[in-house]
Amino acid sequence: MYRVVEVELGFLFDFFYTRYPQPKQSLIPETAILVSSVSLSLATLLSPALLHYNNRSMANSGFVTTVLDIWLARFVIVLFVILELFQYMSLVLSDWHKVKMMCRYVRRCKPRASSWWPVLERLPLLLCRATLTRSYWSNSVGQYSLLHACLDDERSWLARVPMHRWIKDQLSRIRTVTRPNLPLSVKRAIHHFLRSEWLSYLKYGDRTLQRHAMMHDFDWCTSRYQHGAVGSILVWHIATTVYQRLSSSQQEEKQQQEKQQLDGNREVAITLSNYCAYLLFQAPELVTDQMTDQIYERRRLTEALKLRVHQFIKRKGCRSKNDMFHKLAKYESREVPAEAGGYEEDILDDGIRLGYQIFEEMPGEDGARWKVLSEMWVELMLSIAPSDNAMVHVKKLATGGELITHVWALMTHAGIIHRPEKPCYDS
Repeated sequence: MYRVVEVELGFLFDFFYTRYPQPKQSLIPETAILVSSVSLSLATLLSPALLHYNNRSMANSGFVTTVLDIWLARFVIVLFVILELFQYMSLVLSDWHKVKMMCRYVRRCKPRASSWWPVLERLPLLLCRATLTRSYWSNSVGQYSLLHACLDDERSWLARVPMHRWIKDQLSRIRTVTRPNLPLSVKRAIHHFLRSEWLSYLKYGDRTLQRHAMMHDFDWCTSRYQHGAVGSILVWHIATTVYQRLSSSQQEEKQQQEKQQLDGNREVAITLSNYCAYLLFQAPELVTDQMTDQIYERRRLTEALKLRVHQFIKRKGCRSKNDMFHKLAKYESREVPAEAGGYEEDILDDGIRLGYQIFEEMPGEDGARWKVLSEMWVELMLSIAPSDNAMVHVKKLATGGELITHVWALMTHAGIIHRPEKPCYDS
């Protein structure tokens, strides 16, 4: 499933960013140019002037050259031939040419009673497996943890150096955002959810709570309509970070087999949580509609929440992670000055409250809780992926691609191009 989507997005990347010929076009002009340029280069390289160079005869004719000049000319000619061959082979081994070749092979080729026919049949297979150019897909995911990033910013030397705020934000982004390889467990979790659930029932995590019979206890964190979908993601991101800290001491008590399953669900939940936070803080255009005012409002909300966490860490004097999480347990939104305004205080308060509620009230052991969190984050990811703004995803293909672009392609194949409406429940 992922390989098919990767190839499809590869065609989309080639269509906008490369000059590969389309399947309906022919390689005859490129072949003629290659033959003529290589023939002229080899004729020059094997000419008597370069093969039988005589310094004395050239000096008598008034031209002053050295052996270095001759070898430099030979090197330039050989380098030109290599570059021409590489360019031509990149066209031959491109996906566009492979599609054209396979279509012609299926339509025209017929089995023949010849000893050479099995060998000839393997040529298209070998050609399809060969490649020269690097794929657009970097197979990595951006990771950003709000609480840890704010703590690192306050402890770093950037907080004490006077500089422009924009420069400080860019340096902070480089320090706090990482791009590790995409774990295989995340791919499997998304694939399992797509095969086991009806995509039309996506409700920003409510479907997962209903399936595990937890809607009655946790509906308060999904029913706050003023937060919207972005607010729900931020609340669950903070809650996942808090619960990760609370449950870290319990992992050593698990058996080896249970620990492997726990690590898989834990890896999925933490990876998707940090990835969704990365999208909201670093690339909000991928998770919002095309309207500029909505992107601006999302940026204002995320920046206000980030500023609120910075103020809390600075006011409490947090110097370590243990110190920060210990003081976050006593956080109350009324500590924030009244003139601040906005929903960011409620989001931070709800996220901390939800993290402790998961640790204290969610039924089951630690592994069962991480399983619920992993399914919750997969559903949140699938809920924000649909979009009818293809150009935003096309622009991201030029910088290595994003996981949400692959999920967007999968949802588009399923006929879902609009995000589900955020449900609002009467508590």
